Amino acid sequence: MKWKCSYCGYVYDEDEGDPLSDIPPGTKFEDLPDDWKCPICGAPKDMFYPLLDMSRKELKEFLKKWRKMSQEERKKFVEGLR
Repeated sequence: MKWKCSYCGYVYDEDEGDPLSDIPPGTKFEDLPDDWKCPICGAPKDMFYPLLDMSRKELKEFLKKWRKMSQEERKKFVEGLR
C-alpha cells in the first residue's frame, strides 16, 4: 500500500520502505515508529493518507473524514483494505 503526505505529496510505499530513514522494504505504514516523519517536509504520520483509486471529489470527501478519524478508526479502515 502507498501513503501520501498531505503537505508535500511525498509517497511512502510499503514495498520500498524509506531508505533515508533506514526503514526497510516491506514495512507497513502502521509499523513505522510513532516519531517517524516525512523525509521531505517533516510532516508527522497523521498527515498521511492512503492512496486509493477515486475521483478528485471523492478524495476530498475522504480526506475530510480521514482527518476526523481516531488512530483506531484509521487502523480498522486500513485493515479493511488489505
